[in-house]
Amino acid sequence: MFMFLNLVSVGSNCSVLYRSKTVYNTVHEPRHIVSNDFNNDGKLDFVVATFGDEHFSIFLGSGNGSFQLYASYATNVEPTAITTGDFNKDGKMDVAINNFYVSIWLGNGDGTFQKYGQYHTNAWSYSMITSDFNNDRILDLAIANYSFHNKTSVTVLLGKGDGSFSSGINYGNSESSYCVISDDFNNDNKQDLAICNHDPHCITVLLGKGDGSFGNQKEYITHPYPTSMVSGDFNLDNKLDLVVAHVGWETGIVVLFGDDNGGFSKTELYRNVMGSLSLTVGDFNNDEKLDFVASSIYGNVINSLTSGDFNYDGKLDIATANYLNQ
Repeated sequence: MFMFLNLVSVGSNCSVLYRSKTVYNTVHEPRHIVSNDFNNDGKLDFVVATFGDEHFSIFLGSGNGSFQLYASYATNVEPTAITTGDFNKDGKMDVAINNFYVSIWLGNGDGTFQKYGQYHTNAWSYSMITSDFNNDRILDLAIANYSFHNKTSVTVLLGKGDGSFSSGINYGNSESSYCVISDDFNNDNKQDLAICNHDPHCITVLLGKGDGSFGNQKEYITHPYPTSMVSGDFNLDNKLDLVVAHVGWETGIVVLFGDDNGGFSKTELYRNVMGSLSLTVGDFNNDEKLDFVASSIYGNVINSLTSGDFNYDGKLDIATANYLNQ
C-alpha cells in the first residue's frame, strides 16, 4: 500500500505535486482500499483487502499522514471488494467484504471488528457499494457480479438497520459486470446505479424507483474492458457526468456527460491514460473544480485508489493498493 501527500501549488496555473510515497506492507496482493474513521477519533483510517493471504487489515491514522497496522482479520476466501458504513446504526463504522458472498463485520468503535453474518451472491465480484436505495435511512448494498454463469449485472441487498440484510435481488443482464457506482442521475431524489460491463463492453444505467428496486435500463457502448467509474459534475452544468476507466490497450479514459434525465451523451476520450483499473475523484488542486486520478497497470499494478485529507492540511491526498509491486 502506498500513500502520497498532496503539496498543492496555487497560482496563475494550479498544479498538484506529491511528496515521496510512504509504503505500508500488507503481506501481498492488496486488492481494495477504503478510507474512513474506524476508531471514532476524527482521523481517517484505512481498511485494505489482501487477496493473497485472505485477510482484511485496519490501518489507523495518526492525523499527520502516517498510519499503523492495528488489526487483521481472516476472511477464509480471497477478498476482492470492500465497502464501509454504519450498518446497524450504532454510530460506529462497519465493513462489508465481498467475493462469492458478502461478509458483514460490525465495528466496535475502537478499530476492531466482529463478524456478524454473510450473504451468498453466487458470483465473483470486484466492486461493491453502500447507499440507501429505498429511502428508509438505512444503508443498503449493491454488488457487481462478474460471472459467466450468472447473467445478472448487480445484486442489491436491502439493509434492515441492525446489521443484517434481506435476500439479494438481481438486476441487469450482463454476465461480467466489473464495477458499480450509485448516484442520482435523473435528479428525482432516488439513488440510481451505473455499472461497467465486460460482455458486452458497455455502461448500464439502472434508474432507482425509491423502493429498493430498479428499472428503465439504458446501455451506452464504450471501449473494451471498462473497469472503474466515478460520477460528478465535471463540466459545471449542474448535471451528473460519468468518467470511465478502461484496462484495454489504447482505450484511455471516457467521459460521458449527463442530461439530468438519467441519460448520457457527448463522449470525450482521453487516450493518454491507458490500462487503468481504478479512479478516485476530488478537487486535487483546490480550484473548486472536480478532478479525477486514474491508476495504471504499468509498473506498480495499482488495483485500487482512495483519497482524503490524511494529514489535515486542507489538501487531498491519495492512497493506493498495489496488487503487484515492480
